[in-house]
Amino acid sequence: MTDGPEAARPVVTEPTRNQLTERQLVDYKSERESFTDWLVHFGLNPQKANGYGDYTIQDTLYRTDRYYRWLWSDHLEKYTLQLTTDHADEYMKYQARREVTADTKAGVQRSVQRLYKWLHHERGHDEWEPEITFSN
Repeated sequence: MTDGPEAARPVVTEPTRNQLTERQLVDYKSERESFTDWLVHFGLNPQKANGYGDYTIQDTLYRTDRYYRWLWSDHLEKYTLQLTTDHADEYMKYQARREVTADTKAGVQRSVQRLYKWLHHERGHDEWEPEITFSN
């Protein structure tokens, strides 16, 4: 473990650790480490190899971790790392119904968009154009 901002990055949060089996945890941690590396080095502008700052990375990791837990528990009721743009649209509908501020909803959406941007650039997945957009 490193000192400094990297040490505070929640690659896998405690609620997720408690939800997954050991095998799933190894799989998920590897996925999250790849995503984190991409955020650090390429996320902001992949063509110029510019990454995000520590606060944005930490916030993105926390919010996307909640997205995965929602997907596994509330939406699909099973573990998967095979995300689709339909999953993201359903999560935005869920966000729309939450009693939180517009700023919070917009922040969640930006974080999920970063996840799908990574999937597009690194894994060749479809780009995600949200059906619902939040702004702050």
